[in-house]
Amino acid sequence: MAPITRQTLLEEACAIASEHGIAALTIRGLATRCGVSVGTVYRHFANKSELSVAAIESFFRYQFFGDFCNPEGPLNFVEFCRHMATRVPTVIDEFRTHWLKGIEALPADELDASLVREEQMFAHIRHGLAYAFSLDPDIRTDALPPDVTPDAIAGLVLSAVRNAAKGDDSTEALLFCLEKALY
Repeated sequence: MAPITRQTLLEEACAIASEHGIAALTIRGLATRCGVSVGTVYRHFANKSELSVAAIESFFRYQFFGDFCNPEGPLNFVEFCRHMATRVPTVIDEFRTHWLKGIEALPADELDASLVREEQMFAHIRHGLAYAFSLDPDIRTDALPPDVTPDAIAGLVLSAVRNAAKGDDSTEALLFCLEKALY
């Protein structure tokens, strides 16, 4: 039998978290599920916190990578944002419904590490949105005031999308305004 890889462990960790919640993910449980020793899991993940963060990161990477992490130009920035705005609330709802079951049982250090990684992920998304902005040849960048930068617009879009996941339904209004202002 071939040695188990970090990726295989991560896929199984994600399956456990999706089925039972991230709080149910343990080193021992993952080892049992994969039919390997606890030491094998520790060779790939230093502790449960590292495993939990890696699983959460893997979930979001899988959900967003193909659609949003490698934009190629030319593209329509507002349509790119609209697509993202429809996808993000669905992904966050899935995450909250399945992965956050029993989250109150998660140790504070793991929760803190997960929140830090979540903010890093959103910073990455913001950077990607600014990059997507630069790929749209139809945006009238010369008509924008100096403080209306691609990063500022990306931050505004990301904030609206995050708020949409909380039930705020103003994203489409923002995208309408952006369409009128940018083109």
